[in-house]
Amino acid sequence: MTRVALIGSGWRAESWAKLLQRLSDFSLSAVLVRNGEKEERFRALGARTVRTEEGALAGCDLVLVCVSKQNLCDVCDRLVRRGAAVLSETPAGINREERKTFDSFGEQVQVAEQYPWRPQFRALHALTESGMIGKVNSVTLSCCHDYHAVSLMRKLLSAGRPVEITAVRFPDSFYETADRRGDHAPCRLDHSRIHAVLRFGDKVGIYDFTKAQYFSELRQNRVLIRGTRGEIAENEGFRLEGNHVFPFRMEYRYGGGEGRFDRPELLEIVCEGRRLYENPFRGSGFNAEEIAMAESLTRATAFFRGGESFYSASEAVLDSETAAALCGE
Repeated sequence: MTRVALIGSGWRAESWAKLLQRLSDFSLSAVLVRNGEKEERFRALGARTVRTEEGALAGCDLVLVCVSKQNLCDVCDRLVRRGAAVLSETPAGINREERKTFDSFGEQVQVAEQYPWRPQFRALHALTESGMIGKVNSVTLSCCHDYHAVSLMRKLLSAGRPVEITAVRFPDSFYETADRRGDHAPCRLDHSRIHAVLRFGDKVGIYDFTKAQYFSELRQNRVLIRGTRGEIAENEGFRLEGNHVFPFRMEYRYGGGEGRFDRPELLEIVCEGRRLYENPFRGSGFNAEEIAMAESLTRATAFFRGGESFYSASEAVLDSETAAALCGE
């Protein structure tokens, strides 16, 4: 059982607290929260709350930091100096100086970057690694923003640092019907859209994202991966075999449903008789985001017990620096 202390009390910290309560191999040992109203919310989840970092560190195996980017470097620095195993919810990215400080932590701080571990993207990566569409030469992403997109792009391309970035920002006005808190009455807002081309040697990543796209039904997510022998868009594609072109499709298999007592949940993703992804958290009822969060937590814990680095502070800074360049920051 891995005992996790949570530092932070915002929306994302609350999401982690709920997740930890449902993971059989983890327990939430304490939550550091200094706001009385927020403290009550965490206590309602069954969490023990503390007011000091010393109190949070007592009896824990891993510290999950969910504070603002402005405070992130200072908090991580204090924890590293105390010898804590630190998993940061996000990399520092306010300015170059803070990114430089965060970079200095190296592998001592791991970052809970979830996107490459979402089931769809795990399956897409397995498909490209299988050679089904030949040598992958381009990835187009319109599904996540900032360093999330760069991290996912590099994963799908098996690429390092980009050598060239060209980006343009332009208006994208549309009606919003939902946000983080849920659905609301339609209201038209002026957003900005960024379209960028990132060159990784002979490979290309295309970034296309509009603010508020995460919760929009009017701006759908898209993923397109192209290779020398085919392409896949979302879950469907075409591939060349011999002298003939064949269509293919990734199939999502779910458990539960009508006539069953267990919750509907993703079991696996398959394609043409090949299993591309198997849910390691079957029985949890997790959605795609929760599966990815649990995966990042599991992998970071394995690293601190002597395994391979999951997503180090240095890797996260590389992606954050790239994201700052394509966003013109």
